[in-house]
Formats: sequence, C-alpha cells, structure tokens
Amino acid sequence: MKAIRTTFGEMRTFTIIWIGQLVSTIGSGLSGFALGVWIYEETGSPTLFAISLFVYFLPRVIFSPFAGVIADRFNRRTVMLTSDGLAALATLGILVVFSADNLQIWHIYIAHVFFSVANSLQWPAYSAAISSLVPKKHLARAGGMTQIGDGISSLIAPGIAGALYVTVGLDAILKIDLLTFLVALGTMAAIRIPSPMKSAQGEESKGSFWQEVLFGWRFIISHKGFLGLQIIFALVNFSFSIIYPLFVPMILEMSSPDVLGYITSITGAGVL
Repeated sequence: MKAIRTTFGEMRTFTIIWIGQLVSTIGSGLSGFALGVWIYEETGSPTLFAISLFVYFLPRVIFSPFAGVIADRFNRRTVMLTSDGLAALATLGILVVFSADNLQIWHIYIAHVFFSVANSLQWPAYSAAISSLVPKKHLARAGGMTQIGDGISSLIAPGIAGALYVTVGLDAILKIDLLTFLVALGTMAAIRIPSPMKSAQGEESKGSFWQEVLFGWRFIISHKGFLGLQIIFALVNFSFSIIYPLFVPMILEMSSPDVLGYITSITGAGVL
C-alpha cells in the first residue's frame, strides 16, 4: 500500500491530466460517432460519409509535422489548453446550428477541420509533457496508461453513443461532449507542467521554425527502425481508412445506430 501511495504521489500531476484527457476523449468519441451517423442518416450517401473522414484526417496529415515544433516552442500546458478550447468551440458551433434546426453537412466538415487541428496539437504536447511530469522509472507505466485510455474510449464511447443517439439524440450527445471538455480544461487549469531540460539533440535542432521542421524529418529518415515504424503505422491506418467508410454504412443499412455502436465497441475491446 505504501508503494502504491508513493507511486501515485510521484505521478499525481500526470494522473490528473490523464483523467481529464480520458474524459474528454470519451466525449469526443461520443460526438464523432454521432455526427458520422447523422451524416449517413441525412444523406444515405457513403461518399459524403467518407468525405467527412477525409476532411478530418487531411489537416492532421498536413499540420502534424508542424505541431511538434509548436509543442516544443510553447508551454505544453498552453498548447493543450488551446487544443481543447479549439475543439470545444467547434462542438459548441455544431450544437448552436443544430439547435436552430439549421445543421448542414458542410458545417460538420468545417468542424472536423477544427477537431483535426486540435488533435494534431494535443498529441505531441501531451506526449512530450509525460517526460516532464513522470520520473524515468515510471515512464513505461505512464505510456501504458495513455494507451489504456485510448482503449477505454474505443471500448465504451461507440456503444454509449449509439444508445444515446436513439434515445436522446444528437443534441444531448453534443452537450455531454461540451461537459467533458470542461473537465479536461479544468484539470489542465489546475496543474502546472514544468519546462523540460534541453537535450543535446534539442539544442542541435534550435533555429527557425522551418529549420526545426526539417530537423524532425531528417531525424526520422536517419533512424531506419523509427522510419520503419512510421511506415507500418501508415499502412495500418491506410487499411483501416479503407474499411471504416464501408463498414459504417453497411451496418446502418442492416440495423440501427445503437447496434452499430455495440459492434464498434466490441472491436474496441481489442484496442484495450
């Protein structure tokens, strides 16, 4: 018991952030699922549903190389607060136009751009903050908690979203998502993230914004193992991106949104 208390004390700040981000990730999973279902139910078009995914992932592909530099140049807490705030504003915008009975597909596409940029900022800042918050001996544990958080969201968010969609509707799901953003923003406002010590490689990369971006590319290319991992991740994500736009319309043609949510949650069990 004493060891557990000691470990929690050493990881207290990280655990607070982790809880806030877990709650926010679940909320985002709820609204992301519900908005996708809404697009297909309104249009009956797999193409328009697939375009919504394309609009979400394209800014991440374009912006991600720069997000790491931004996370290095600015306080990680500020970057995370900004990303959560940006996503919350996009969700609020969708809620406002939906409540006015004026929600259009292009509104969701624009919101997806904001969600994508926010997530691009969030992940490198969150990942980099771990090394500043957690002692080296607990880094593996912190990494495991981060992955478990993603798994928990993948497991429970779709099932809950499907059940809520058929009972209380999109409006309530968006409101729940906004509440989860408040939890994330509250936990971030309650803590401080110290600036990390600059390593030799960090000092070497210092320069203009574009020099730091190019340094990151050169670092990846010069480490074959790391480059190989990036290629594997790209292939896995590419394969999944082909299946998902077909999977969702197929299930919705045969059944209801709640069943789609339950099936998606079952696949999320593997992630957990």
